[in-house]
Amino acid sequence: MESPESYKELFITYYPQLVGFGYKFVRDRDTARDLVQDVFVRIITKQEQLAITTNAKSYLYRAIYNECINFLKKQKFRKSSVEEYILQKDDIVFTDALEQTEEEYRILMTIEALPGKCRDVFVMSRLEGMKNQQIADTLNLSIRTVETHISNALRQLKRTLIIFTLALLY
Repeated sequence: MESPESYKELFITYYPQLVGFGYKFVRDRDTARDLVQDVFVRIITKQEQLAITTNAKSYLYRAIYNECINFLKKQKFRKSSVEEYILQKDDIVFTDALEQTEEEYRILMTIEALPGKCRDVFVMSRLEGMKNQQIADTLNLSIRTVETHISNALRQLKRTLIIFTLALLY
């Protein structure tokens, strides 16, 4: 992990997932992005002093977790609420949040991989909360076409989640 290319590869590979993971703690997307970037800057600038004993992915998630907790401590929260928050975030919660973030990332990547109109219809329906008629009017499609696109997108998401679940079992 000493070449600039390996850091770049780590950043490209894990950045979206790490931002999502950090967001679960700080509840602000820009702050989560900043914290993830801070961790990467610190890793690069202090690479000689670091002794990473786990795999890079585990190290990054733990570093983001710690960065988020430190950020929350520095905020103007009441001391007791921060302490309660930290107590609730034990290793089990950490692992659950990590798995949930990975699943959300896979779902988003599956949505991004859908064909153009199918993706647009699905995003408008499920993420933007539009009714089928509104989508049909906006995209100049028939209601039946909108329903077909949503059905196809849901089928693809289901396949992806089944494959992901089976991969976790084995």
